Amino acid sequence: PINQLDLDQNPWTIKVSIRFKSEMRNFYNARGEGKVFSFDCIDEHKGEIRAIAFKQAAVKFFPLVKAGGVYIISKGQLKLADKVCADNNID
Repeated sequence: PINQLDLDQNPWTIKVSIRFKSEMRNFYNARGEGKVFSFDCIDEHKGEIRAIAFKQAAVKFFPLVKAGGVYIISKGQLKLADKVCADNNID
């Protein structure tokens, strides 16, 4: 379950439904440029998490991820949400 994920836990796997998928956008910063999109996930226990895909991962997964779809996700990097930038209640 999402609520049992730990920042030090690796590998991890979760089964989620996609509640929302953003548009693909370009970004430019000191580390370079690329594409990015995000998608909000919920599991069967009502745990929520936002996934963000950058650069090659964004290009690869954007056409595959569909709002309302159910997916098994694993091996991503876990980070706490930056509450200053976040526009939701997801940790």
